[in-house]
Amino acid sequence: MTYQDTYAAGRRTGTSLPYGGRSAAPVPPPPPPALPRRGPGGRRALAAVFWLGLVAAVLPWWLDTLAGSLAGTTALLTAAGRITGLVAGYLLLVQVAMMSRLGVLERWVGGERLSRLHRDLGATLLVAVLAHLSLIVVAYAGLEEKSILGEVGSLLSDYEDMVAAFVAAGIMVLVGLTGIRAIRTVLPYELWYHLHLTSYAALLLGFGHQFSNGAQLFHPGPVRTGWIGAYLLVLAAPLWGRVVAPLHFNLRHRLRVADVVAESTDTISIYLTGRRLNQIDMLGGQYFRWRFLNAGAGGSPTRSRSPPRPTAAGSG
Repeated sequence: MTYQDTYAAGRRTGTSLPYGGRSAAPVPPPPPPALPRRGPGGRRALAAVFWLGLVAAVLPWWLDTLAGSLAGTTALLTAAGRITGLVAGYLLLVQVAMMSRLGVLERWVGGERLSRLHRDLGATLLVAVLAHLSLIVVAYAGLEEKSILGEVGSLLSDYEDMVAAFVAAGIMVLVGLTGIRAIRTVLPYELWYHLHLTSYAALLLGFGHQFSNGAQLFHPGPVRTGWIGAYLLVLAAPLWGRVVAPLHFNLRHRLRVADVVAESTDTISIYLTGRRLNQIDMLGGQYFRWRFLNAGAGGSPTRSRSPPRPTAAGSG
């Protein structure tokens, strides 16, 4: 047996080598194969689901509206207000679902693309909310022969859950304005981040008036049940994607900060360690989001890119 053969055998078995050779460290098990990344088929399927959901949101109004019932300006304004209200309610659900951090959405669409779509759709949502509010106020003012301010007062005092609805509209306007790039760049990230968390409050505050005053959702039936089911699913999505899944991941891998190194005046490297790191499904160039919950580190998430696959286990 040659030295080369003995060396190769020693590496395979981990035994001592002759001629003063040193045994090699056991070779770690290879990482599991990465989950297959979805192609354009997944994105197209989600786009189809989005448009089908939008049609389903507006379809009840179409089915409940009799031919010839839209005669007159007031009737047209009321119909437009109800349509934009259904569209706004649906878009708000989509917005929350898009940023729920569900793994299936991020694999099919991609985190960066989801962020861009969320930003672009947010502008449409803001327009729909303002249109719904304006059209309903003007239509009801014309129907009851009141001034605009008088009708606003009547809505707030006489209609159930309307105070919460106006608060929800104000929150969405604030979130939409702070999402404008020129405004966002001058705001501290933590302030912008926590302002956007209030969109969950807008979802809950706007829930009531849809079912107490909405013409299509007031009466019990499949439409009302479907909207309630959609709300429950959307509320469950961020609970799973932002709470349950990260907790499960950290309990499995026990990630801990091993070292913090100031590389320069504006760059800090944070080294992490943990268990079963070679089993983490990651590829070079992917984004990771970290949230350090210890005192003084703040609660805002931090993003970083993962290193190439061969050194991923060491980076955590």
